[in-house]
Parts: sequence; structure tokens; C-alpha cells
Amino acid sequence: AMAEESEPATKRARTFTNELSAMMYGFGGDPEPEDATLDCLEGLVVEFVGDLAKRATAAARQRAKPKVSEYLYAVRNRPRQWARARELLLLKKEIEAAKKASRVSEAGAEEDLDEYERAADAEDNILLGGGGDGEDELNDGDDADPAIIPVLKQTGGGRKR
Repeated sequence: AMAEESEPATKRARTFTNELSAMMYGFGGDPEPEDATLDCLEGLVVEFVGDLAKRATAAARQRAKPKVSEYLYAVRNRPRQWARARELLLLKKEIEAAKKASRVSEAGAEEDLDEYERAADAEDNILLGGGGDGEDELNDGDDADPAIIPVLKQTGGGRKR
């Protein structure tokens, strides 16, 4: 009976091993901490998260899935945890706002690039002496490879006679 109880605990205890190992190393620990240390720390983390989830679920009352506000309520009497949770929520909002602004600026940059390319095409057309009908007269010499003429038209290469 004892072996049956320890198996689920062992499987459960490996949920956060990689993250905890990286965190321990980041805070100055060994790059590869002892398994016993990771197991102990993982047990504490799983217990803490489970307790927090139970308190948030109790605060949610009839809903099966607690909202963020219920998690904040669950840590209301723990000032450091409450402050850190609020800080992380504000940081999340800032990141979302920055991503939204980035998407808007990227869309604007794409429009600017399209406009630049249209202007460059018009300039190439003028430099190549095209009549604006898209059929530029490009002569790259008598021995020019006919397959390269379209490439030269696109790049503005070649010379007029």
C-alpha cells in the first residue's frame, strides 16, 4: 500500500522540475541541483499552488473556475504575495498594450514600405524612359540574354541606346 501512495507523489512531483532547476541556478545555485532538493522544493510548490487554488475556488463559490480576482482575494492577507500578484497583472497589461502598439506600428510600416516601393517603381519607370504603360524599352546590347531582360527591368539595370 505504501508503494502505491508514493508512485503518484513521484509522478506529481516532476511537474515543475525543469523550471525550479533553472530558477535555482538563476538565483546562484548549482546548475544541476540534487534530485532530493528538487523533489523537496517541488513538493512545497505543489502544496502552495494547491492551497492557493482551493482558497480561490472557495472564494469563487458557485463557479468551477476561479477568476483572477478570486486569486487576489485568496492572497489578500499576505501583503508580499498580493503586491507581487498585482505587479505581475499590471506588467501583463503593459505587455499586451505594447504588443498591440507594435502590431499597429508594424501595419503602418508595411503601408510605408508599400508606398516606398510604389514610388521606387515610378522612379525606375522614369529613369528607364518608360511611357508609363509598364513596357519599358530596355536594350542591354545585341548579345543580351533574353531571359535576363525582365530581371534587368525590375532592378533598373541595363542602358538605353
